[in-house]
Amino acid sequence: MRDITEQKVLDLKLREEKLNAEEMNVTLRNVLKSIENDRKEFEQKLTERISSSILPGIEKSVWSSRMRSARAIWPCSKTN
Repeated sequence: MRDITEQKVLDLKLREEKLNAEEMNVTLRNVLKSIENDRKEFEQKLTERISSSILPGIEKSVWSSRMRSARAIWPCSKTN
């Protein structure tokens, strides 16, 4: 009789541990989803900042550099 009771107790503990592990897996999946959403949001904001702040300055700098190079190659002479 004693072995059956012990077996039932162990079975109950195993079921509790399994349930606990499943709950932890759900929680971890939710945390990972949250982290992924935060990463995507950060990436989008960074892309917007680069597009609106940094790229225009780089483009202006490149354009100015090209204009200086073009003037050096084909100097414009003013007449009159």
